[in-house]
Amino acid sequence: MALPVNKRVLKILFILFVVAFCVYLVPRVAINFFYYPDDKIYGPDPWSAESVEFTAKDGTRLQGWFIPSSTGPADNAIATIIHAHGNAGNMSAHWPLVSWLPERNFNVFMFDYRGFGKSKGTPSLAGLLDDTQSASQCGAPSQ
Repeated sequence: MALPVNKRVLKILFILFVVAFCVYLVPRVAINFFYYPDDKIYGPDPWSAESVEFTAKDGTRLQGWFIPSSTGPADNAIATIIHAHGNAGNMSAHWPLVSWLPERNFNVFMFDYRGFGKSKGTPSLAGLLDDTQSASQCGAPSQ
């Protein structure tokens, strides 16, 4: 039995509303399944860390730490390692993973992606790529 025109129109409008709502809502919910930012400090700043604020290409303000080699001047280090943490926590949670590098004559530059730690913005894949490129171009502030 065919629905009257008014009911058919209402049914189509309802379906369109549900689809539009899902198209709007799903990406906003899905991002929480991939990124777990927080601003909790998991440990003290490395004693020799220099706090660095830099800007991503789109203008988002980001935070990082530059930790120079502990074996001599930063200019004489073997290299500067840029540490980009994963999709959870922030750079303070990852310091124990790289704390051995300055003792072996490497500088370390760690940073928080947008939305993580003290960095501004909202996490996204495009933002993560932009932030990483900006961090690599930022370089070591003491050099």
